[in-house]
Amino acid sequence: MTNSDNDKDIGRLNAAFSEALRATTESWAAQFAAINDAVTAQLVSLARIPVLPPELLETLKGIEETVRRDFEGAARLGQFGWTIPLNATLPECRSLTEAATDIASADAAFAKYYEADAGSRVAELWDAVMKVPAVAPSLPLLAESRWVFDQGRYRVCVLALLTVLDGVGHRWHEEFFKGSRRKSLFKEKLRAEPGTATHSIWRSVSSFAEIVFKSQFESSGFNRNWLIHGRGIPDDSPLDCLRVLQAILTFADLD
Repeated sequence: MTNSDNDKDIGRLNAAFSEALRATTESWAAQFAAINDAVTAQLVSLARIPVLPPELLETLKGIEETVRRDFEGAARLGQFGWTIPLNATLPECRSLTEAATDIASADAAFAKYYEADAGSRVAELWDAVMKVPAVAPSLPLLAESRWVFDQGRYRVCVLALLTVLDGVGHRWHEEFFKGSRRKSLFKEKLRAEPGTATHSIWRSVSSFAEIVFKSQFESSGFNRNWLIHGRGIPDDSPLDCLRVLQAILTFADLD
């Protein structure tokens, strides 16, 4: 390989990585897909370069560390009762994952996120959910849920949204509500595609489901069984509605 060919390959690599990192207005999942595509497309070029220049090595190490940190943070959200917000941009998602260190801080971070821009993100989330094919059978219920949400009737809204979330989960398994079936499903999904955005989303969903769909009837935390079976009533707060609505969007994105 000539120096000219080497320089051309390096130029293509830098251009590909720069383009993948530039599109910060794209969604979390779309942006990581762009980065993964850029890296995959240049693997052959990398293999043909005898000695990678130090600056390119540093770029690669920086991308690898950033992606690893973002994947870990996003997957950790499920432990705090939230799924990955696919409607958020990459910088917004990074800000949320960095702020979320426990349940209370995660709730506070998402409350701040959805209150920003005069609440426009809430309307965008509703719009995004109602366009997803997986929820088409529930559109009449979603439309009424949105109406009661806008009226501030959050207790009614969250109960309705939980039934929609059940329906989306049942696409994966007809007994999704059963802990043993659900764990087997997630175990199978998590064996595939480690180190990818999809794997992080499944980790987030798995942790979220084990908290929200606990088999035990528990009044602590946000427990679907406790609420659906009438053992208690939801909080009169929009946050739990947004928690479930966001989870519907995340669940629906997976197959």
